[in-house]
Amino acid sequence: MQPDAIIDLHYLPSINFFAYLTNKKNILVEVQSRYEKQTCRNRCYLLGANQVQRLSIPVVKPAPQQTYAEIRIDYRERWQDIHWRTIYSAYGKAPYFEHYAEDFRRIIYTGEEYLVPFNLKLLTLCLDFLKLPVNISATTAYVADYGNGCSDMRGRISCIPTDNTDKAGYVQLFGQSFVYNLSVLDLLFCEGPQSIFYLQKSRFEQR
Repeated sequence: MQPDAIIDLHYLPSINFFAYLTNKKNILVEVQSRYEKQTCRNRCYLLGANQVQRLSIPVVKPAPQQTYAEIRIDYRERWQDIHWRTIYSAYGKAPYFEHYAEDFRRIIYTGEEYLVPFNLKLLTLCLDFLKLPVNISATTAYVADYGNGCSDMRGRISCIPTDNTDKAGYVQLFGQSFVYNLSVLDLLFCEGPQSIFYLQKSRFEQR
């Protein structure tokens, strides 16, 4: 099956990530490239009461040239408690929090050993909630060039939020100005079943 595109696999991906997927059918996620620190692979951004907040999953220190698929999550810290408290604090009063929260909490506390299957579980859940009929498969080997039939979006989808006033917004719980490109959690908890319509109207922007 020819993929429409190859993209990086992020942790609780951004709105921009899902806006890109709205007109795609078959997607490859890159997991065989060399793991890079301080990227969207293990971090996401939420909107709290006072500011945008970053969540980062600690990982076991990677060896040189170690691939993303080989990266293990570091459980010496109780990061799940920190992440879930932050999510609850930010969105516990959001209109659709109770509709989706337990499924996210369950995956966060699964104790998954490796980062890739953990992120894939969350991505699959998000696609299900958004009702986006996208087939996702992971790479089994690194390929530098997939040819003209597959858009190479590796390294080109940002997870960094922006205060971009030309973006159509939705009602967020905090702040006086709209913050675009937060984790899709922000959209789902605030907009619920209407989230897909917002994504379809959003204009995807490359880095």
